[in-house]
Amino acid sequence: MRDPKLSTTLEEGRRGMAGSPEAAMTHPLLFHPWYGLATLLYMAGITLLSSMPRHPAPSHTLLEYGLNLGHIPLFAGLTILLIKTIAPRRRQFLATRACAGAALLLVAFAAVDEWHQAFVPGRSSSVIDLLLDAMGIGAVLLFYRLSALVSEES
Repeated sequence: MRDPKLSTTLEEGRRGMAGSPEAAMTHPLLFHPWYGLATLLYMAGITLLSSMPRHPAPSHTLLEYGLNLGHIPLFAGLTILLIKTIAPRRRQFLATRACAGAALLLVAFAAVDEWHQAFVPGRSSSVIDLLLDAMGIGAVLLFYRLSALVSEES
């Protein structure tokens, strides 16, 4: 005699493995495609901005510092978009490993972007700019991790 619960479970398993539309709808995507597109466009925008040559002009120290500090919110925005791209829909916060992977990917992009600027007329690559990029990335990821810790304690 067959157990009805077991046969129902086996049948559901077979349907899920067969790729039924119902089974496909229950599995969340690995990433959010619209945020993924926005992230790629944002990265293209950063690359476009860093590709624009600067004409030699009188240097204003205050203006230079202001432009350099713009790296922090620029890369903070990119980090938020990447988090929205990879964050699971049912979980509000990223795991530590996901944050570390996102940080590694974003800092690598920032480093390549700084290296790229070395070949643009009137521009130069700067370790300070890379550190400012990392500060924007780190601030957002720290916020997400601290939010997760506070949420877990509640």
